[in-house]
This record gives sequence, structure tokens and C-alpha cells, in this order.
Amino acid sequence: MDHYICRVCNKTFNIQSNYKRHIEGHNSRPKRFRCKHCVKSFALKQHLDRHEKVHTYPQIRMYKHGEALLCCTSTAAEFSKQPQKAVSPIWLNIKSAERNAKKIGREHWRGHIVITFGKYAGTTFKWLVENDVGWVLWLLDEFRRKGDKNEQMRWQKENLLNYVTDFEPIRIHLDRKLKLEEDKKRGTHTKDLTKHSKNSGYTGDAKLLSIAERGCPC
Repeated sequence: MDHYICRVCNKTFNIQSNYKRHIEGHNSRPKRFRCKHCVKSFALKQHLDRHEKVHTYPQIRMYKHGEALLCCTSTAAEFSKQPQKAVSPIWLNIKSAERNAKKIGREHWRGHIVITFGKYAGTTFKWLVENDVGWVLWLLDEFRRKGDKNEQMRWQKENLLNYVTDFEPIRIHLDRKLKLEEDKKRGTHTKDLTKHSKNSGYTGDAKLLSIAERGCPC
């Protein structure tokens, strides 16, 4: 049976005539609700709210079910090769950065914070988790182990950690790495690592994180 999906509101129809009538309804109504993130407008507020989730929630690439892919996108690889551009002073001050992010993203404000250091300076936290989860994990692991004396960079890393832990496919990597370090201290690291490596879908964290540091263009 064919399915017809409305590109405006994602409603699904089994009968083409009902689908066409539904589309005509969208086209005939005045589009009074405009997305503040892009040029799209909608006739109904609920359709705008549904659309804005595209801008709010990151599209996390998956390595396998339940786990985020760590290797970077070609977009990230290309970005990291470009000369770094100056970041707006708004993001260099903790108070103005938080105020501006909350203005843009409201309750999902952390995803709109712009990182001001490293090879991805000038991109948002949302962009980072969509394009290079491996680098994010490497950065947060360094931060967890060494901390950061720079107040502004520490604020960014703390908020990045809070942001990514909301997403289970990313949090599972953080939890796994922490468990491996705890097991290593107890002397059970080698046994657990051998058990995981027998799984054909498993790639060791060390290998994936080294890929992230090199900026793999996959």
C-alpha cells in the first residue's frame, strides 16, 4: 500500500486524493507563523512548532543502534581545514553568551552556544554533535581528567557536557569510557576489552577517539 507523507506537517495518507486535498489546505491558508531560524512559514502554529524541532534537536548520526557514530562528517573535515575566523565578541563573554543562547534556543539554549576555541571555533554545540561526536568526546574526556583554568572555556565545556548527556547515543560512549577507566583501576580492563572486541560491531574507543583527533573525513 502506498503512503503519501505531507512535507509540511509529516501527516501520512493512504489515499492520494485525501493527500492532495490536505496539501491544498496548506496552500490556501495564509502562512502567518514564520520560523525564526529559516525562511519557512506555516499556516498553523502546531506546524511551526513541529518544524522548529528540526532546528532544536540535533540529527545524530548512528554507528549502530543506540550508539552515535564517532567519525566526523566531510563537512567537519572541510571546516577544520579552513582558516579560523574571528568569533563574535558576544560568545567570548559568559553572561552575553548565555543570554544570547537563551534568546535563540529558549529551553534548548545549550545547543545554540557557539564554541570559541579549537578547530571548530565558530560552530554551535548542536553542529558539533551532528558533525563530530568523536571530537566532542575527546574534548570532554580531556576536560574531565584535566579540568580547565580558563573560566570562559571551562564554562563552555561544562555546558557542552550537560548538553550531550541529554542524548543517550552519545552518553553511552561517555559512560563506557568511564567504566573502562574504573575497570582498569580494578585490574579488570583487559578481560572486559577482550569480551567487547569479540563483537563484530565493536570498535575500540581508543581507535575511534584517535580517528576523531585526526579529523577523519568519513
